[in-house]
Amino acid sequence: MATKSTGGIEKTKSTEVKKKLNVLIVDDDPSIRGLHEMIIKRIGGISQTAKNGEEAVILHRGGASFDLILMDKEMPERDGVSTTKKLREMKVTSMIVGVTSL
Repeated sequence: MATKSTGGIEKTKSTEVKKKLNVLIVDDDPSIRGLHEMIIKRIGGISQTAKNGEEAVILHRGGASFDLILMDKEMPERDGVSTTKKLREMKVTSMIVGVTSL
């Protein structure tokens, strides 16, 4: 926070920096991934996608980090529950929200 003194009166100038919500969308269904991407973009966030849980784990091993992870429950290769457990074992602290489309 910067301050400026003018004649005994101190004015405070605050700089507000808005960070975009960074979301990982993990879902094997391309239409669901697209829908989630559209919603995230509409609210001003940025997103990245993974087709299954294994891709999500690989992204995090590579140093990626996200504010929020939207995790499908049922996927090939690694389902949402086992992926969430693995990410927690890797000390990933992102909020993980389970989603499903039945």
